[in-house]
Amino acid sequence: MGPLVARPPPNRTRHLAPCPRSAAGNERQKFHDRLERKTAEFEVKLAKLSGAIDVLRGAQPPPPAKFPRAKTWSADAIYYEGEVVVFAGGTYQAQCDTARAPGSQDWICLAVAGAGFTVRGTYDGAVEYRHLDVVVLNGSSFVALKDNPGPCPGDDWQLLCSRGSRGHRGDSGSRGIMGLRGERGEAAPMIRDWEIDRTRYVATPIMSDGSRGSSLELRALFEQFFMETK
Repeated sequence: MGPLVARPPPNRTRHLAPCPRSAAGNERQKFHDRLERKTAEFEVKLAKLSGAIDVLRGAQPPPPAKFPRAKTWSADAIYYEGEVVVFAGGTYQAQCDTARAPGSQDWICLAVAGAGFTVRGTYDGAVEYRHLDVVVLNGSSFVALKDNPGPCPGDDWQLLCSRGSRGHRGDSGSRGIMGLRGERGEAAPMIRDWEIDRTRYVATPIMSDGSRGSSLELRALFEQFFMETK
């Protein structure tokens, strides 16, 4: 019997090819994914419902109202349903996805600039007035109800406010502090001489500053004296 020779153990490792997933496994995975998605959606709805119940019970204040942020309308942009834009002085909300300008059926008007009064000052019958023009007449103010309203006041003018009656005289205030004494003025001119016009019986005073005073008509006085002494 010859010598024993050790032999290496046989290789027991098996190379197994990956087993393709069966159709049933794919269906189970899809069902599992759908179930998880539906469960998450249900949890969100349940949380919203719980919050609404708390609000009704007064446990917590209602969430603040949110309004879409308004943007300036641009002809190069596309707007989606619910978006709010500002256009030509008005505010509009998109009813659907649109690239059309506000004013079409794709938009609903939320607010638009209103008409205001135009102050025209004191009423003048020669001026042409328009609707909502405001004028002042005899202490009262009137607004035109239409274009070319005619004379004011009239049927096509609306009184806005009128002048009130005179109030009672108030109490006299306390006497103020006397002011400083002013500088002494120049002496008033005095009559220095007389200029006599004998043909017209007129006497004109000549003042000390060289000016001429008011003339005196003396004819009537002399005629009276002559009649009384005749």
